[in-house]
Amino acid sequence: MSYEYICEPCRQALGLPAERSYLNKIRREAGGLSKSGTSSKPPLKVVRRDPSGKPLVVGTQQAAAFVAFPAGCSCSCRANGHNPLQCTGAEQFKVGGRPGSGAVDELAEKLGREPIPELVVARHEACQALVAYFLAWRFGSSDEERIHLESSELSGMGYEEQLKLLRDLLQEERPELMCRKPYCDIVPNLRKLARFRNDIAHSWPVDGDFFTRSKRVKTENVTIRITPEELAEYLDMSMALQSQLWFLPLFWDVRRGA
Repeated sequence: MSYEYICEPCRQALGLPAERSYLNKIRREAGGLSKSGTSSKPPLKVVRRDPSGKPLVVGTQQAAAFVAFPAGCSCSCRANGHNPLQCTGAEQFKVGGRPGSGAVDELAEKLGREPIPELVVARHEACQALVAYFLAWRFGSSDEERIHLESSELSGMGYEEQLKLLRDLLQEERPELMCRKPYCDIVPNLRKLARFRNDIAHSWPVDGDFFTRSKRVKTENVTIRITPEELAEYLDMSMALQSQLWFLPLFWDVRRGA
């Protein structure tokens, strides 16, 4: 995740509003309790500050050792007009950023805007094409035969049938791949991506809101709500699946070379 956080004292100094659930969490932490009522994690201690007084390194007691790490509060206290010495350096209140990996950040920078759910449709289509390509590559003995398989037999199969064939092929010929991540999850994740794609492709934004969508189900319009976190999860998943599918032929080439 690539969010920016500030500590609770800095949030108060900036006058930023907070939801009741967040405030309750802060009160519990101040009282040394977790949500379940048990003892919470040890409090942070400031280990080192910069010349202005802003925490640079913080630490906490972990079992028998004191562990230090960089402070997580991103507030520029002096520039925001409050005392840096009041900052605890903790990551507590979310002030910005987006969910997802660096790949999602790069995608947003490339597009010049925040990702929208429609991007998943293209990612799914790429994965579906790679599944057909791999199956044709595996079962064809020449380029001509593979082109024929992909354009005739495989194109006549449903996507679910292709996924079952991919699963059976991996289980029978590469069981060592199917017993560990990421390939043990490749077919379930391809199905999960396809379901999400279907929701997006067969729905439309409500009043221009890409994350609140309407979908016709029988005789009714059903509202679908998508969070930025959910979208980032599927974008990351789709990019990982594309990479895994591209690498699959290499496992057969390695076996042949051996």
